[in-house]
This record gives sequence, C-alpha cells and structure tokens, in this order.
Amino acid sequence: LLTHQVLTASGLPTPYTMYAPYASYDEVSKAMEGGRFLVKQINGSKGENIYLVSSREEFEAAVESLRPDCIFQKFVSESSGRDIRVWVLGDKCIGSVLRYSETSFLSNFSQGGSFKAIEIDDAAYRLAVDAVKAVGLGFAGVDLLFCGDSYSVCEVNGNAGFRTISKASEISIPRAKFAHYGLVQSDTWSRLIIPLSDMRRNLRPAQFGDGESITLRNFRYVLTTNGDATYDSHIDLVYITTKAALNM
Repeated sequence: LLTHQVLTASGLPTPYTMYAPYASYDEVSKAMEGGRFLVKQINGSKGENIYLVSSREEFEAAVESLRPDCIFQKFVSESSGRDIRVWVLGDKCIGSVLRYSETSFLSNFSQGGSFKAIEIDDAAYRLAVDAVKAVGLGFAGVDLLFCGDSYSVCEVNGNAGFRTISKASEISIPRAKFAHYGLVQSDTWSRLIIPLSDMRRNLRPAQFGDGESITLRNFRYVLTTNGDATYDSHIDLVYITTKAALNM
C-alpha cells in the first residue's frame, strides 16, 4: 500500500489502490467505477492470495479469507495475463522478461505462467528506474502493466527473485549485484561457504580458499561454479563462487 502511495505522490502511474478492509462491496465497487477489481493480500507475493472480483459473492468470499490484511486495486484488463518484470540495479535496467499466461489473469511464473526474455522500450526503462528511485531502493524487481501505449507500475519488489531471467537468458542477477557493489574482484570461481550468523563483521581484502568459512553481510545467494544462481530467503548459508578479495 505504501508503495502505491509513494508512486502516486511521485507522479508515476500505478493502478488505483485503496485500503478499506471493512468497506462494503457497493462502496468498493463505486470507488473502482463499477468494473472488476482485485482483492489482494497486503503483504502478498508470488501472485498468491489475489482474487479477481466481479460480483458481491466473490467479493465477500475474498475479503473473508484475507480481512483485515487486504487491499483493493483496479483491474487493468489490457494487461490481463501478461506483464513485464524488470530488474533494476542502481540507475540501470539489467534484465527484463515478458510474463504471460493463456489460462489466468495472473502471469506469475509461480502461478503457472510462462516467460521469455525481452528488450524493453525507453518508456518502460525510464518508468522502472524512476519507480525504484521513488521508493528509495538500490535494487528491485519492477512489475509493469500494459496500459494502451504506455505502462503502469503494479509492484516494486525489493526482494525480487530471478529464476525467470536466469532461465531465459545468460544474465546473472547475483553476479551483477556483486560487481555493482564491488564484492567480486575476479572471474576465478570456486566455492566459498559463508555463514550469516555474524552480519556485523566487516571483511578486509583477502584471498579465501575453497570452502573456507567467513562472515558477510546479509547476502543470501547461491552461486554455482558456472555463475548460475538460485535464491532462497530462508537459508542459513550463502555460497559465493569466488576466490577473489571481498570488500565491504
């Protein structure tokens, strides 16, 4: 909800969104100008707990399962079953995919959607970067909806996964992040185990042997020896594939 408030205050396009968990169907429908709208979990992710509502019965069932942690959002029918995920690092877009579904209004990969890597136009590029700057993040995944000849920001996710871009292209989001923050000094790769138990210790430039245990700030990435990556926000170990000096 705060994201949409910040985007609106910054003059960036985003679907009309409201938080009124105990509002009636008639009140919400009027605010949404009588069209179909979404009922979403306020802190949801991966396309989970999102309901497309077109009747009083559907509305009551949705809010009953989510209330009071729900928001209502205008449904952008032009973008039904498709959107663009853009990964932004600093002031650059470092990757993008078109996500789409033939069977659902949701395009999320975790909800059965498909994807393919694409090149975005200048308007999408600028909007994605501006959205990340507006919310004060250095890295985020921005979901853009199609709105005629333009776009609207559906979500800015500071904890964005990257399975789709990793599968659809040679782009490595983790490697780009490490390079951006000066954490990778070499292209010589080996496996390094880093526990997250002590996130306060600063590392000095040094060479680390394969499998040596050190501490590092909260980077939760798993890189294989060929540079591919998976992500798990709940793991206790981070595997960084480099023998290079690490700077904090």
